Amino acid sequence: MADYEKATKGWVNETMAKWSALQRNIEQGRLEKNPLVVHWMKESIQLFEAMLEPYDNAQDGKNAIRPVNGEERLNFVKAKLRSPQAYQQLQALYTEAAKKAASLHARQ
Repeated sequence: MADYEKATKGWVNETMAKWSALQRNIEQGRLEKNPLVVHWMKESIQLFEAMLEPYDNAQDGKNAIRPVNGEERLNFVKAKLRSPQAYQQLQALYTEAAKKAASLHARQ
């Protein structure tokens, strides 16, 4: 299956469900000062990038769901994995990408 064929509403929903589970782990881990939070943040970043990839590689080039300033914001998250602001930024990135995907699929 080509990457652009993965660019479906189901793909985003599946990714968001995985993010939701990771989000619970991160939030609980932050409360408990669990060192695994860094691992879960990295896993969340990889999941986010995987969610964007099929849209970035779409045939018509119009299907990118990457948030505004997404690359810079994601670099901030990667550099500050332990920071509460990085976690908030990652939450915002997921929310914005999911909204863009919903809008895109509603138009199709």
